[in-house]
Amino acid sequence: MSITATAPVLNGRGDSLLRLDGDELYVNLPLEDHRIPLEAIASVRAEGRSVSIVLTAATGTERDRTADGAALVTSRRYPVDVERIKHRRRLIGAAVGIVVVNVALALPLFLTGHGWFVLLFGIPGIIGTLLAARVYLLLPDALRLWRLPKHGITVDAVYSHIDGKGRAVYTYVDVDGTERMFMAGILLPRMGVEHFAVSYDARNPRHVVRTVDNGRGSAAFGLVLASAFAFVCLVAATGGSLAIAFGQETRCRGRLWTGPGRYAPLR
Repeated sequence: MSITATAPVLNGRGDSLLRLDGDELYVNLPLEDHRIPLEAIASVRAEGRSVSIVLTAATGTERDRTADGAALVTSRRYPVDVERIKHRRRLIGAAVGIVVVNVALALPLFLTGHGWFVLLFGIPGIIGTLLAARVYLLLPDALRLWRLPKHGITVDAVYSHIDGKGRAVYTYVDVDGTERMFMAGILLPRMGVEHFAVSYDARNPRHVVRTVDNGRGSAAFGLVLASAFAFVCLVAATGGSLAIAFGQETRCRGRLWTGPGRYAPLR
């Protein structure tokens, strides 16, 4: 059984969209949404990648009276998404951390005249910091997979349409009556899944996960594996960098190797 969309949908940047919902146009933007009755629309114009909706203007003539389109529009603004701001700050913090850690690993080598060892220990250092940053960024989402099914609000998400990115869009209604979207894999509607349970955060209904079969076990395993590999890489890079920078000598062919091209005879 296949499910097909019943109304045309235009997708914009992020999760913004424009679709026909009965006798209304539904416009969803990152921090607000609008429901525009068809009778309030004078025209719809496509301008490149943008769509302009022109509303009717009130007229005072008895024979041809039209309503004020703006007065018929129902709008709703969402509070600022604090979690999105926090995520942006985490991105900046992760980028700064990657740079600072790798500079800290390379600086002792350059200061002690072993700069070429950066090529040797820089690779595990970069890999380790990238993995650590990825774990740091994905950890909040992974924790929600465990927390929301137990402590969130559980409702049914109903199939709506396929968006322009090939994702299946399911909609759910929060306790305030706001319709929200949940993005799922395209295989679900192809398998005939018309609805399933989702759990969302009461403090921020945009944070939503599937209540069951949400992949939390595999997500946890991936984070643990990445953390372990990052730890090994950073220990190897840090230990090697400090050992070389602060005079760790290696015996080589009966002589003490003290640096590139420098050997001292054994006594």
